[in-house]
Amino acid sequence: MPTETFLNLDQSKQEKIIKAGIEEFSSNSFADSNISNIIKRADIPRGSFYQYFADLKDFYKYIIGFIAKEKIKFFNESFTAMDTKNTLEMIKALYRLGIEFAYDNPKIAAIGNYFASESEDLKNEVYENFAEKSHQFFLNIIKSGKNQGDIKSEIDSQTLARILYFINLGIVDEFLAKVDLNNLEAADLNEYYDFIDKMLYIFKEGIKG
Repeated sequence: MPTETFLNLDQSKQEKIIKAGIEEFSSNSFADSNISNIIKRADIPRGSFYQYFADLKDFYKYIIGFIAKEKIKFFNESFTAMDTKNTLEMIKALYRLGIEFAYDNPKIAAIGNYFASESEDLKNEVYENFAEKSHQFFLNIIKSGKNQGDIKSEIDSQTLARILYFINLGIVDEFLAKVDLNNLEAADLNEYYDFIDKMLYIFKEGIKG
């Protein structure tokens, strides 16, 4: 995680370093990423980089965490503007917003695409830093749903939150795996929206005959 030295930098310098990280990690897997490219883009000395972060992995984890925070901020702002309070409609909107966030941020989407192919050890290490916040985001939706009577009170909230969280990851991973990130405009978002609708129908109605 970043040092106090980094956090005490002025906002514009922090943003320049973050932008350099996004450029690098959207073009390369973690193994192929290079500190030299990052410091060149950020226009900082190598020594300064190590004053801000312990190593490349530390910086990578920070960038992934930064993206996760931006995504949750995007979700929260979008939810605030929504008319519906129906829980299933909110979950549907959430999954659609995940696709739209990737569509509107191709460099971030590219990082997600590389991240999906990283080793399980690296992914688990990175997930530690932001999975709890994402999990809490779903818990808040579930709590609201129970209060409104949209979700059965006996449903275990922790288990449901984990299910919703991993479904969200899976939907975005599916989108990223199938689209051309250099030509996102050609992607048919309706295909993925239709998949989300069908999935949530099953989720709502169940599979019991």
